[in-house]
Order: sequence, then C-alpha cells, then structure tokens
Amino acid sequence: MSDTTATVFGSAFSIDVSLLEGTHTLTAVQTDLAGNVSSPSQHLTVTVDTTPPAAPNVTGPSLTNDTTPTWTWTSAGDGNGRYRHKLDDGSWSSETPGMQYGTPDTQYTPGIGLSDGEHTLHVQECDDAGNWSDSGSFTITVDSSQAGAPADLDLTAADDSGFSDTDNITNQTSGLTITGTCEVEAEVHLYDNAAEMSGVTVEVSGTTFTIDISLPAGQHTITATQEDGAGNLSPHSASLVITVDTVSETPGRPELDPANDSGTSDTDAITNVTSALTVTGMGEPRATVQLYDGDTEIPGASATVSANETFTADISLSHGTHRIKAMQTDLAGNTSAPSPILTLEVDTEAPDPPSVSGPTSTDDDTPTWSWVSGSGGIGICRHTLLDSDGNELESTDETPPNTDAYTPTASVLNPGEVTREVTLHVQEQDRAGNWSARSDQCTDQGSGSLWTGKPSQVPSFWRASPRSPTTPPPPGHGGHPAARASIA
Repeated sequence: MSDTTATVFGSAFSIDVSLLEGTHTLTAVQTDLAGNVSSPSQHLTVTVDTTPPAAPNVTGPSLTNDTTPTWTWTSAGDGNGRYRHKLDDGSWSSETPGMQYGTPDTQYTPGIGLSDGEHTLHVQECDDAGNWSDSGSFTITVDSSQAGAPADLDLTAADDSGFSDTDNITNQTSGLTITGTCEVEAEVHLYDNAAEMSGVTVEVSGTTFTIDISLPAGQHTITATQEDGAGNLSPHSASLVITVDTVSETPGRPELDPANDSGTSDTDAITNVTSALTVTGMGEPRATVQLYDGDTEIPGASATVSANETFTADISLSHGTHRIKAMQTDLAGNTSAPSPILTLEVDTEAPDPPSVSGPTSTDDDTPTWSWVSGSGGIGICRHTLLDSDGNELESTDETPPNTDAYTPTASVLNPGEVTREVTLHVQEQDRAGNWSARSDQCTDQGSGSLWTGKPSQVPSFWRASPRSPTTPPPPGHGGHPAARASIA
C-alpha cells in the first residue's frame, strides 16, 4: 500500500489508510534502525461497508378516532435491528441522549394526544457499519369528531303500495327497501321504535345506503345511526314513519239518503228517483269506496272516505230492484270484502187509478163519492172536484191513509136554481211516491161525474140509474163518469 509507512517513536504507531468498499486483510512489517526487516504481523480483517440497509416496513390504522394511535414496524432484513423514528416534522429519536445508536423497539405511541388530521411516522434502521436506512413511513388520519347523523331516510316508491308511492303506507311486510345518505365508508344501523334492528347493518362504500328490512303490521318509527370510518358514532337520524297495513276493513252497509227516499217512508229504500241518488255509508278514513249493483261496478260511483269515517256517492239507477254493495281500497292498497247489501227499489211506474162511484144526479148539495184502490196503490189519495168548464171547486193534496170517500163542503155546490155537471177526479199514490195519472179527458185516473140542481132542471137522460163505464155519454157530454145524480 502506498503511503502507508510510519516512523515509530516509542513502542506504538498509527497510520491512516484508505480502503475501498469490501473486506480487507491487513498485515504490518517493520524495519529497525539496523535495516533488519521483520516477518509480517498477524492479519487484521477490516470490512468497509458504505451501503445503508433497506427502509423498514411501517404500518398502523389508516383512520382512527384514537388521538394516541400506535405505529408498528418490521425490519426489511439487512439492518441490525436498531431503529430511530420521528413524527411528522419532529426530531429523530437518535438525537435524544443515549439513543444515538437507536433502539430495538418496533412500535411507537405518542405520549400526548394528536390533533385531528394526518400524522406521519418516519422510521430508519441502522446496520453494523453505522449506516442509517432511508425512511419507511406510514400516515394515520386522526378523526375524533362525532359523526353526523344519516339523512334522507325514505321507503322506496316500489315498496310504497297503495294510491300514493310517497306516503310511506304499504301492505308489504318484507323486502322493504330503505335508502338514505351517510358519510363515506360508514357503517349504518337501523332502529325500529328506538330498538336496533337485528341483521340490518350495512357497510357503505359511497355516500348513500340501501337496506332491506321486514316489518310486521302496525306503525313503525325508523331511525338510523352511523359509525364513520374512524369509529365515531352519530346521533339518530330524523324519523321515517312507516305504516304497514295488511287488511282493509269491510265498509258498513250503504244507505239511501232520506232526501232521495221518496214515498210515504224515507227509510224503506223505495224511491221513484232515478238520478243523483245519494248513497252514504261508513268506511276507513281516506280509503276509496266503490259501489256495485250486484257484481257490476257502478260507473262513477266512487268516493273517498272522510276523516270522520263517512262517504257519500251519487248514482243513477233504472227502474227495478238493485242490490247495492260497497268495497273499499285503503291507502295501503288493500281491498276489502263486500259490505252488507242495500236492497234499493226504484219504481217509476204509476199505480192504477182508483175506481170511483157515486150518484148520477141529485139535488143534495153535499153528495158523497167513494172509490176502491187500484192495483199498486197504498190507500193514500188526492182528489179534485171540477165543474164542466174545468174550474176547480175543491181539492185535497193528500187524504189520510185508507180514506175511500169524499163529500164536498155544502157551500161548494150550492145548486140554487142552477143545474150543472161536476166531476170528481181521484189519484192514488204507491210506496215510491208515484201518483196515478190524471188528465182532463178522465183517462188513467179515477173520476165520477154528476148533475146537480132542481129536479126540473136536471136533463132527463141523467135521471136514469148509473151507466156502465163503457156506455158512451149523451152527445155534448164528454168525460168518463163513474156516477151522476140530480139535486131536486
């Protein structure tokens, strides 16, 4: 080796040498003052190592709510197992007195709580030559803030059965899909009436979640909480109230409005009204009621049940007997069984007129007519007394039931010296309120005519006994007389 000699003063020497990377075997020889050269000394093996070891592998939780998290590390394999570290932009631990050669520790936990945010630990390993490795590092994000509550809980429209797909009223009990929003990578938990629901926790990758649940019939208050990626728990979300309704109540029997129930009774469901017939009933609030005539849906005969559980629908019906029933569909989409039946009779046909009889001529100013009910009548009649010119002498709007005779007031006829023909017209009512027909020609109605006046003034052809209704009257005397008489 050049330039590797030294003069010995005393018994020791010192020589500075330069060596390349690698292992070297060194020996020494000496030449004394007489010029004698010694044998080589024992060899000295020197290894020159200038290559640092590989950086250690550092790890830890990437996100945590722990303000004193722990980092750990392992050797890459070519160091001596002694390490130094620094947190963020701090100092290396080797700068601490007594720590210049590192420590065998393989984990680090800060002694004081860290602030929320990112924190990076840098770790280096030393080798036997004293070379320090490059830094291995790992960043932990500390988030110790409470997570925000999930939001926008909703029942999907596909599972929201019934008339509305936004009212959260359904007849489904399983596969009910709940959606909402949350933090990224949160874990969402659902609660029903404040009790956590089993098996309905979901880990979210984005910012929205979808969970399928099952609920029994009844009202349910659904809330959600979330645990964010750092482990922070949120408060409960705003409530989503879901009503599960699997059965629709049967509506009550429809009833005909008394105002449309014509005739002598306003509760017998017999009427002569054919249109705007108002039908009422009881049902489930906000349900939709449909009326049927037998098994046939009545067009336009639907109504919404009010909050006080009543409904009203107007219908039109033809002459005849009708079996009216109601079915309702509630807000959840359940359809009820048919209601009890209302038997409603629409009668638009007039009864036959009564058969009227009386004297053919008389000088009695208070003669009496009588009559017998026609087919379909119920014994309630009305009558009008007319003279031969059609002038009304006396009338009644309605007689008491089963009245079958009429005697005019004495002052009505008062024949005096006048002879005249008077005719009584009688009409009868049926249960629906229809009156038997009446006309001035005395057709389709009950009528009875007579002559009143002094005997000498009564035409001779009226002094005979009553004629058959088929016998035509004398010339110039029209009508359909049932009986005639003269007043003497």
